[in-house]
Order: sequence, then structure tokens, then C-alpha cells
Amino acid sequence: MEVRKLFLYALFLSVLTFFIGVYLGYMLNRYAFQTVYRDYEGVRLSIESLQYLLLEENVCDLEKFNLIMGYLESLGKKIEILQNSNSPFISREDFMLLKAQYFNLEYLHYLLAIKQMRNCNFSYNIILFFYDDSIPCDLCKRQGYQLSLLKAEYEDRLLIYSFDVSYPNTFISYFLQKYSIGGVPSLILISNSTYIFRDFIGYKELENYLTL
Repeated sequence: MEVRKLFLYALFLSVLTFFIGVYLGYMLNRYAFQTVYRDYEGVRLSIESLQYLLLEENVCDLEKFNLIMGYLESLGKKIEILQNSNSPFISREDFMLLKAQYFNLEYLHYLLAIKQMRNCNFSYNIILFFYDDSIPCDLCKRQGYQLSLLKAEYEDRLLIYSFDVSYPNTFISYFLQKYSIGGVPSLILISNSTYIFRDFIGYKELENYLTL
């Protein structure tokens, strides 16, 4: 009987430990998701504040533009980490909504950058990077890495906005149709001129098209 009691007790502890582990895993992943979502809200409010300022201020006087771009890039990296974790505790619907909202933030920031280029004496190199996470795409990953190398070298002189074409989004569809983009990876580079790259391009070659 004593052996049986010890066995049942050990079994109970094992089951309890398992469920505690599952619960803690769930809570930690939800906390990570909520943290990223709070970061998203912070960036969203900052961009919206800039838009409201445009009603009274000149777009050329926006001092926090590059700072918010840094926040936006940091948010993108956190979303990528969440996605790569493949956590079963984060619902696909919640994650897709977060990612779609992030694309909207990128687009709003892009519009502000275009206004500064057109209305002020500002010189940016803007890259719109189109990829597809719904299919295996090694070239997309390689292209993303090449862009990260370029960004590390040129920092604030280069603005990169990345969009997943598998998401149903009006402005993503608009760019794909306007520039006849049908495959991934694809890039649109906007500087003194507009260049379209419908295939992988290394950062050294891409560097030749930048306005410095």
C-alpha cells in the first residue's frame, strides 16, 4: 500500500508540474504579446500625434520623425521574434491583427516621409520591401538580411518599410498593381528617381541606386 501511495503521489506531482508548466508558458507568451501590443500602441499614438501636428505645423518642422522610425523598426523586430517563436499560446487571429496594424503604421510613416521629401529640402532613400510569409521563401529571408546590412551602414538616410503580400491590405495591393509586382522578393526604391526590383538584389548592387 505504501508503494502504491508513493506512486500515486509521484504521479499527482508530475501531472501538477506539467499543468503548472503549461500555465506559466501560456502566461509568459501572453505577456510577451501584450508587451509588443503596448509598444504598438505607443508608436501608433506618436504617429497620430505627428499627423495632428501637421494641421498646424509645417511638415518640415517635425523633429521626432527619425526617433519614431527607430521605435517602428524596434516594434517590427519584436513582432518577428513573436512570429518565429511559433507559440501555441498566441492565437493566429490576434497575431495577424497585430501584424496588419503594424503595416498600417509603416504606411502612415511612409506618407510622412514622402511629404517631407516633396515639401521640404529633405533627402531620403525609401525602400518598400515586399515578401510573403505564407510560402517558403528563402530569397525573401536573404533579401531581408541584405537590407539590414544596408540599413546598418546608412541609418537615418535610409528608410525601409517591409510588407507581407499575403495580407489583404488596400495600400499593399495598390503598390503591387501600380508597379506590376507579381512575385517576391520585390523592392521599390524611391529617392531622386523610382526604381523597381522584381527579384533578389544584393546590397552592394542596391547601394549604387541610393542618393547619398
